[in-house]
Amino acid sequence: MNNRILLAATVSPNTGDNSIADLISGAIDYVLLFIGGVLMLMIIYGGVLLITSGGDPDKVTKAKKTLLWAVVAVILIVISYAVVVALNKVVNTTILN
Repeated sequence: MNNRILLAATVSPNTGDNSIADLISGAIDYVLLFIGGVLMLMIIYGGVLLITSGGDPDKVTKAKKTLLWAVVAVILIVISYAVVVALNKVVNTTILN
């Protein structure tokens, strides 16, 4: 378990090869980890806004928009990752582990 970060995703340890594919794979892992954390915070923030709105229509609208855009972002990230994985298999490279 040395050289691994265990959070929402597991990041592969450095194998000593500093090839471009390894750098891209590591960058994608860290970007997805960061974006996932931000989106989780946005969903929590939208939920807190909704709970604390007290029935005020403006606050409820703001909370719903926050939640909507956070969910849309999650869907877009999942779709884009699926496209990258599909292209990875078509091109038959090892960019993503």
